[in-house]
Amino acid sequence: MLGVHASAQAIIHFGKIARKHNLTGVCLDSLSRIHTIPSVPIVDCFQKIRQQVKCYLQMSGAMGKTELNEGLEVIESTNLKYFTKEFTAEFYALKGMFLAQVGRSDDANKAFSAAVQMHDTLVKAWALWGDYLETVFTREKQMNLGVSAITCFLHACRHQNESKSRKYLAKVLWLLTYDDEKTTLAEAVDKYCVGVPPIQWLPCDIVEKTGVGFSPAFSRRLMNAPRAHPQRLSDPQIEERSLCDCTPPLRDFKFHQHQSAWNSKPSFRELENSDISSSI
Repeated sequence: MLGVHASAQAIIHFGKIARKHNLTGVCLDSLSRIHTIPSVPIVDCFQKIRQQVKCYLQMSGAMGKTELNEGLEVIESTNLKYFTKEFTAEFYALKGMFLAQVGRSDDANKAFSAAVQMHDTLVKAWALWGDYLETVFTREKQMNLGVSAITCFLHACRHQNESKSRKYLAKVLWLLTYDDEKTTLAEAVDKYCVGVPPIQWLPCDIVEKTGVGFSPAFSRRLMNAPRAHPQRLSDPQIEERSLCDCTPPLRDFKFHQHQSAWNSKPSFRELENSDISSSI
């Protein structure tokens, strides 16, 4: 069974790399060869269908809705009873993404809802639903859609590590720029960010220092992040990564601060001489 799994993974990985290089024909041709392997594990079947669906989605950007309908047909023709709840939920999320692309909004919302109800800790389902709601919100400017998008992104952050959740928190902060006079979106963040670990708000702490206005409750939550993890703020690599989010004056200040701290460090020769003198 391990040999079958290794052969299937080699075919799937080759198709994935071909798709990332925009060689969709090579990807589909490679994935079609997986049927020559007898008794393919169910995990490999899922990954093969997922790469095939993503390939049709990538082709739709250049060719039109024909590829979207073909990808949607692949998902609907898949017998889901052989897959686990996690795999089935991801299929529903992919189906919702295709339905949103073809303009079937109600069916897309139903598919996304079925995905998160089936597996409520699936990050991809929450993220895809949030992306769809964000697109609709920026087009229609309805506050209930913005609240729903923020809720989806915050749910995705609850079950993701700190580095991968940054893009979702960045979208939450960007959606707050569309807030109304009643602070509807800010209240949604205060309400649904309870389950997000404090360490994931550390990259947003630098945004608070730049002067971006938030609600008092959300500002207090941002201030609690460095208090819970003070050692992360003293890490030079984290500080350097956060420079890209700073305004130019703050970026120059932090750069000179890092440079002066580095220049103040003793050299290796000085440390060696101090060790020799102390030993004498």
